[in-house]
Amino acid sequence: MNERIILPNEQIYYKFLEFMKKKEENARSKKRTWIYIQNPKMYEIKCDKCNGTNIDWSEFESHIWCYDCKIDTKGTGGIFDGPVPIKACAVLGMCLDRYDMINECVLTYDYEKQDYVPKIKGD
Repeated sequence: MNERIILPNEQIYYKFLEFMKKKEENARSKKRTWIYIQNPKMYEIKCDKCNGTNIDWSEFESHIWCYDCKIDTKGTGGIFDGPVPIKACAVLGMCLDRYDMINECVLTYDYEKQDYVPKIKGD
């Protein structure tokens, strides 16, 4: 008899929370197809849970693995929180080359094509 009545606004709120939880689960379940060559801490990315740098790229898109927390998490944005001047990154010792996990090759940014292309050996 002491059942709580849920108001329409609360129903919308709970449905929104369910939606966001499913969205997060879907993002976590999508496997990565590439990673940057360098470790995420080179890009000033940290664990968003413990603020640590004992991290690596997660097997899931848009996530990192924290060895201290032992979880896949979003991490902080690091240098990717703002516009990234690609040529300036090289001056700072950052490499934005990617490893393509499907084709098992290194991809480098082509300024003319404005896209990533397979890196030619010897470059």
